[in-house]
Amino acid sequence: AVSSSTGSWHGLPYENLNLDAEWSAGAMKLRKLSFESLGGNLVANGNLATAEKSLPFDLTARISNLELKNFPKYNLFNLPYSVDGSLGVAVELHGKGESWTEMRQTLLGKARLELARGTVRNLNLAGQILSSVNGLPGVVNLASAGTAEKDQVLAKKDTVFDRLEAAFTIEGGKLGTRNLTWVTEDYTLTGEGWLDFDRTTR
Repeated sequence: AVSSSTGSWHGLPYENLNLDAEWSAGAMKLRKLSFESLGGNLVANGNLATAEKSLPFDLTARISNLELKNFPKYNLFNLPYSVDGSLGVAVELHGKGESWTEMRQTLLGKARLELARGTVRNLNLAGQILSSVNGLPGVVNLASAGTAEKDQVLAKKDTVFDRLEAAFTIEGGKLGTRNLTWVTEDYTLTGEGWLDFDRTTR
């Protein structure tokens, strides 16, 4: 077991790190990994069968209350827009493979994402969608609003939202959802689709 009250990893600060793992000739077992960072916490556990050539593994992880406003400070992601809010993610994965090419086709699992009380700065989501789609069947109460109200919504610089949530399935090299819901201060957007791990979407 390993523990550390404070530290950093590639410039990312953390607190209360605890690692409990077991290595043997044929397997590696992660009993528990937990730490706090960027206002939130992560807990994970899993197994890797190193004795088998296909390297089967399983992993369960949960991230809670991660503050996205801290991401740009540490250059963790090259995001086209500035996003803040409280992020929660839960993931269960099973798969095998010696390389990502092999692994992505065997991955099976599920995930859930919740982002609460946030803002996408320098992006008007409704305007972005309306500029490319004639009609918006997934948006509730905006399409039927009066002209003045529409203009007011479309004139906003940022998109302020109450929550963004979705449940995902992972199978056949794809990440898919049938229940994405984005509740903003002016309208609700729902949708479904999938993202292929080769970066194609639908």
